[in-house]
Amino acid sequence: MTGGTSARNSAAASHEAVVAALAPICVERFRTQGDAVVRTALVKASSWERGSLIEKSGFATMPGSTTADSDVARACADILATSDVVPKR
Repeated sequence: MTGGTSARNSAAASHEAVVAALAPICVERFRTQGDAVVRTALVKASSWERGSLIEKSGFATMPGSTTADSDVARACADILATSDVVPKR
């Protein structure tokens, strides 16, 4: 394995770990919110739209950051879709 490949693999693994750590925070922020509009929109959204909806809603924007990580938003939406927070269509 070359040094470049090793660096790319390391960066990817690091990003995956960050996503895994931040997605549950996003889920908790969603669960404690009182905005029924976002909750209803998430229920009605298709599986491929949910990540974008979470990203735009601000739940995947972590404190100290001005933008959401799209990977965190997708992971958050995936968790929500498999939980009882978002009823199945």
